[in-house]
Amino acid sequence: MTDTQNKVFEPFLEKVAEMPFWIKEIIYLQIREEFEEAYISETDLRAPLDEAYQAYCPSLTYCGQNELQSHDKEEDPPIYKFLQQCAEGCSLAEITLHNFWTLESTAKIHLYCLQKEYVDKPASAKVAATALYIAGRIKIGEYFRRIGKISTDELNNTVRKQKELEAKGQNVHFAEVLIHLGYVTEQETKAILYIKDECKKRFMFSPEVLNNIKLPENQQSQAVAGEMKELRRQLYDANVKLDNIRKILEK
Repeated sequence: MTDTQNKVFEPFLEKVAEMPFWIKEIIYLQIREEFEEAYISETDLRAPLDEAYQAYCPSLTYCGQNELQSHDKEEDPPIYKFLQQCAEGCSLAEITLHNFWTLESTAKIHLYCLQKEYVDKPASAKVAATALYIAGRIKIGEYFRRIGKISTDELNNTVRKQKELEAKGQNVHFAEVLIHLGYVTEQETKAILYIKDECKKRFMFSPEVLNNIKLPENQQSQAVAGEMKELRRQLYDANVKLDNIRKILEK
């Protein structure tokens, strides 16, 4: 069985998409409170899906395809797992769930593969910056600069301001200085800090989840009707073969 046959997250999303609107509404209402507590803004929720790091599907370079086949560099097993699933068109969310990794671990492997030129660089500046931030390679100020939220001058000004405050004996976080200077909002900083913390968590997503999701009744009826039609066809074919056997025996 190939890894693509083991996908669970994408089929799960397809199942959710098939649900009637009134079920989707219940799901939305139940998780909306968590989004609000996490300071996720309406603007973030309206962002294109390809701006979400976990939805990104890395593509292999020629070097990556060659290493996946040859194992010349004798990389660690997780690297080859990552490359294999990239070759199969998996998103970072699917890769993370399939291997029972944290998204933070996936981001570190992703950055390693970028460094080795095994995968192409993301076209989205936000996806690239999120990988670096989740993996702990850049801090919050540099993250905001890379996604275009603040300028280089504003970042440098924040660094100077933090040093001034520390010289006065005031121990303040960098994010607090950004907010104080009006470069970003408290909601924006709390949202990205919350997301980074969540990326440290693992989640077991079993294929059994899909088996326990029942189709709406009308779709179940359609599925049953399809199965009955196939059974009738098989029965017809069997009767035809039986008649042919009888004719041969009668000769």
